[in-house]
Amino acid sequence: MQGQGLSVSVQTANHHLLFDTGTASAAQTGIVPSLNAAGVRRLDKLVLSHHDSDHDGGFQAVGKIPNGGIYAGQPEFYEGRGIVRNSVGNGTA
Repeated sequence: MQGQGLSVSVQTANHHLLFDTGTASAAQTGIVPSLNAAGVRRLDKLVLSHHDSDHDGGFQAVGKIPNGGIYAGQPEFYEGRGIVRNSVGNGTA
């Protein structure tokens, strides 16, 4: 059974973090337009908890937004794409 998807936007006065990207469809039709409407032009961090399409399926769409670093719970799925700068869950940060 496939999950329902997840994406959580956390914003403070000076920083913006996105935890997961939801599905590809959710990112294209909801998440990216909502971030744009909120004036988010850069993510300080993008966190990808794990490699399931309902959590990282929108990565291509969200990944076009400039960011200050990407943390991935399963970095082996993103290596070679030139985008994962940091990882969590394997002893590095």
